[in-house]
Amino acid sequence: MSDTTTSQIDLQPLSSPPLTLLSAKDQNTANTFVTPTPQSESNSNSRDGIQPQESPLSSPTQLPQPKTTSYVSNPRRANFIIAQLTLVISMASISTGLITTSIPRIALDLSIPPQTSYWPLSVYGLTSGACLLVSGAIADVVGSKRVFSAGTLLLSAFVLGCGFARTNIQIVMFRAMQGIAVALCLPSSVGILARSITPGRRRNFAFACTGLGQILGYFAGLLFGGLFIDTVGWRVGWYVVSAVLVALFAAGCYLLPADGTPNADTEETGSDGVKVMRALRKQVDWIGAGIASAALALLAYALVQLSNNSESAIRTPGIVAMLVLSLGVLMPAFGVWMHVAQRKGYPALIPNRLWKQPAFVGVCVMVLLSYAVMQTMELFCTLFFQHVQGLSAMQSSVRMVPAMIMATLLVLTTGLFIHRVSPVYLVLPTSLLCAGAPLLMALNRPEWPYWYAAFPAQVLQPMSADVLFSVGLIVVSEVFSDDTQSLAGAVFNTAGQFGTSIGLALIGIVSETFTQRSRHPDKTSPEALLDGYRAAFWTAFGWMLMIGVVALVSLRKVDRVGVKRD
Repeated sequence: MSDTTTSQIDLQPLSSPPLTLLSAKDQNTANTFVTPTPQSESNSNSRDGIQPQESPLSSPTQLPQPKTTSYVSNPRRANFIIAQLTLVISMASISTGLITTSIPRIALDLSIPPQTSYWPLSVYGLTSGACLLVSGAIADVVGSKRVFSAGTLLLSAFVLGCGFARTNIQIVMFRAMQGIAVALCLPSSVGILARSITPGRRRNFAFACTGLGQILGYFAGLLFGGLFIDTVGWRVGWYVVSAVLVALFAAGCYLLPADGTPNADTEETGSDGVKVMRALRKQVDWIGAGIASAALALLAYALVQLSNNSESAIRTPGIVAMLVLSLGVLMPAFGVWMHVAQRKGYPALIPNRLWKQPAFVGVCVMVLLSYAVMQTMELFCTLFFQHVQGLSAMQSSVRMVPAMIMATLLVLTTGLFIHRVSPVYLVLPTSLLCAGAPLLMALNRPEWPYWYAAFPAQVLQPMSADVLFSVGLIVVSEVFSDDTQSLAGAVFNTAGQFGTSIGLALIGIVSETFTQRSRHPDKTSPEALLDGYRAAFWTAFGWMLMIGVVALVSLRKVDRVGVKRD
């Protein structure tokens, strides 16, 4: 077999015949897939600076006729779209950073019991993780802009609610609703970018910017959360984020490209509302979405309980039953239903054949592990600075700034150059470098200056997750057809979301176990806590090495991704 043959990626778009991504010398052939859109449609979109273009991918299991893809031809408008989506996503991440830093003060002010003090942080991941797949499937039918705009407005309302919360129940409920609102925004943002930005360098950069929004937003939340706690109070941050989201909602109504007619059969009659209802009934795999959402919700709840109180929760019959029902019953049932749906010609949420593609499976596994390590590093570094070294919330937040700067440089660089090299040459080295971050923190001593180990650890910390965000999102989006890009974003973000939950739960168990087994009699002392934190860092180090192995196995035959097709 020649080198050219083995270098091609074996990705098959959802609901389409097998398709091979093309190497550089074959890109001219890809133009034969593109056919002009009727002149009437071109004229109707010309005033918006949009070029209609037909999707090169067919969709035989979809009931309606395939939609056309309209790419934005005006570079300035394309940049405005990228900025709009990035800012909304960053605002959602800022709220998570705010509560991560503020949770001790919030628990004190709202009289939250110690055993449920982390529920406002954990319930967000529970609801968003359970709703992502359903949201992505609906956005592909109803329209990505409609779903994204609704999510932005709801997110603003629920963030404001957190600022006004006066009881434990109120802030937990508002955080749960935030998770649902974010689940509306994340997949639909991918759908908007995929349908409006031309494949190639600009789209790669757009995907990278949305990842940058999540990362910078979270770190900004950590930084400003510590600042607000020490000055004007923790509620001010929520008011500011809500106001910015209202402004972004108004701007998005004008800036984001219109969805057009709902994705329904062209021969059907009736109003847009009637067509939407018909399309939702015919095109969304409600059975598969219901099974997947139930499995993910049960798993997320069990992980939240484990992360909050691992020692007692693991022995609780209810938690064990949820894990068995989720992993042992519902997830296999989902695979069975996908087989039945494909055989009978019904819409299939995530066809089973995708799991036979090494690149797709490898990306999902690596994103899950990488997000688990990233969440572990952010949380346990903060705990190390505050509980072991005795620093304030503001001082610990400032020590995270190098990670934010490195994340910015990495994401932008990856987005601009990802199409030039095979992803294995990006993912493997950065994963090994990132493994140095938990290794340094595991060896760190409380009396050491910040510059000895903690500073280089912060510099290395974001390398894996930031590069994987750009690489993974492009690989996953190229597996799915142009009509299901929001669902592609949902699958990617679900892997990341549950990586965060698994990281908090499993590494939390490791940390608590080693703290309780510490030779120090006072288990709340800095010395005993340090034993648990070091065990958490060693576990994260092992997971990073696993990412390197998975990258080598799953991406070694993958040629360049994110190349221009049109």
